[in-house]
Amino acid sequence: MVTSQEAGLSRLMAATQLLQGFRGDPGRPVPELWTQRLGLRRAKELWNRQGSAIWWQAWSTDGEAYLVLPATLLPGADRSGLMLTPVQGVLATAADPLHRQQLLQRLKAAGASQATSPLQRNCLSRFQQGPAVVWSSDGLASVSGTLAPLLQRASHGCLSLELQGRALRWQGVVGRRPLAAAPATFKADRADSRPQPEPLPAQTLLSLRGPQLADVLGALLSRRIIQTPLEKDYGIDQKARTTLSSRPFALQLIEQAKGPFQAGLEIQIPFPGDETRWRRSLERIESRLIERGLAAQPDTPPGEVLFEDPQRPGSPLVGGWRWIARKGQPAPALLSIGLGRPPADSPWRMAASMTPGQGLQMQARPKQLQALQLLPGRWPKVVRDAGMLSLELRPLPG
Repeated sequence: MVTSQEAGLSRLMAATQLLQGFRGDPGRPVPELWTQRLGLRRAKELWNRQGSAIWWQAWSTDGEAYLVLPATLLPGADRSGLMLTPVQGVLATAADPLHRQQLLQRLKAAGASQATSPLQRNCLSRFQQGPAVVWSSDGLASVSGTLAPLLQRASHGCLSLELQGRALRWQGVVGRRPLAAAPATFKADRADSRPQPEPLPAQTLLSLRGPQLADVLGALLSRRIIQTPLEKDYGIDQKARTTLSSRPFALQLIEQAKGPFQAGLEIQIPFPGDETRWRRSLERIESRLIERGLAAQPDTPPGEVLFEDPQRPGSPLVGGWRWIARKGQPAPALLSIGLGRPPADSPWRMAASMTPGQGLQMQARPKQLQALQLLPGRWPKVVRDAGMLSLELRPLPG
């Protein structure tokens, strides 16, 4: 049975871009948002009354945050003079009358949202048990900025958060569609614990591996503005794009102390069977890059192409590719690409070890990426300042 508070949170999830839940702590200072929305005296009184119960903060297209409190915290007699919007068991406080009216309009447009899918009900459960966050595609885009096209696999999601020592741990569900649209066969069971991945080498800023390249490039490859030049200039038609999208991959971003680039990108993609078809596309890419002013290094081994930029001082290496032979394979079938640095000359263990059912795995150093201005978007401070971030996405049961 859905409680009144769950129904109110469900409606707010449908009407806003991002909703986050926090646990109260009277021993800590009153949050600034409370003071802004409630006034100094009332905020302090209610913060103490709240105790360790959960409260929420919502964001929408207008950019102003809404403070969301349990309705039981503020009896009717205590609500005078506040910009409150009652929403079935919770109260949303707006910055001013205009934002209150905008919220009312969005709530009306969202209708009487009901938690109909197991994933949505699981999310509501997380929101009442402890700190959690839920977002829509618009909410993710507002946080991630130019990274948004690469994150379509997680354009909707709901995670519960837990602080363990100095580590912030989270788990939940993400997907390309709203949680309410998830089939009833999906089971949002709590994930089993997995061993921690091996630590990144000191100069590696990011490591990403996955069972199919579509997990990160699917949204880009589906756009006509990208498909047209791929077909016209490089001969990569729909069939080739489908093959490319389905291949496993491994990617590394490596900091560089010298040279014209702050970091270099290395990618490895294993291809089945004969790579002749891809050699033809690479030859067309080579011709186009030379037409645009790059120069191919002479005397490279067969299957390897390296490019220099003669327009820069010292003609620095800007990247290239090579085919790498793999043990037990009759022909080279691993494409190694370098951007801003030479391509790796040996296969990584993780590049060819992906198996069906495995998920996307990522390790990153957000603090170093932020220092190099390589972390676009408006990520929360806890993310920007993290020394290490580890993430694994796995398919749900059902």
